[in-house]
Amino acid sequence: MGRIIMLNADICFFKDIMPNSITGIESRPITTIPDSSTASIVREFASNDPQWITEFAMAFNKMIRASELTASVADGSVAAAYQGRCL
Repeated sequence: MGRIIMLNADICFFKDIMPNSITGIESRPITTIPDSSTASIVREFASNDPQWITEFAMAFNKMIRASELTASVADGSVAAAYQGRCL
């Protein structure tokens, strides 16, 4: 299998990193950093692509809808943007 690639945000969900307050760099080797409190959830999603895709899609859609509603409120066209959709 290929290499595992994680974004910085992903690593924060997986490992209890403590970046240096001046440099912003975590100096410990990743293998020595303890798991974060959410590491079990990261492992669960990592082992189940269909579950991750389903839950990510729901969260992404919710963010997009909220963004559309926020933009509509800003320009005064809430009713036109909502169009009966549930958030």
